Amino acid sequence: MSADVPVRVDVPGPGLTARRTWRCALPEGEASIPCGGTHVRRTGELGGITVTLEAGEQSLTMRTTVTPGRRFG
Repeated sequence: MSADVPVRVDVPGPGLTARRTWRCALPEGEASIPCGGTHVRRTGELGGITVTLEAGEQSLTMRTTVTPGRRFG
């Protein structure tokens, strides 16, 4: 990812089951995806992200794969 911008996680409530959303403002526009456990402070910490969707008869599975990048202090 060429942009190195801050990342935030929006949490709609205090409950453990509250749907968290990972958000960042990229040069191309705002990006948001359901939080999958990737805890970075900036997009520059990521080497790459691949998101795939798999449709079943009664389900939709989203898989996010993150390749580690450089770490910031």
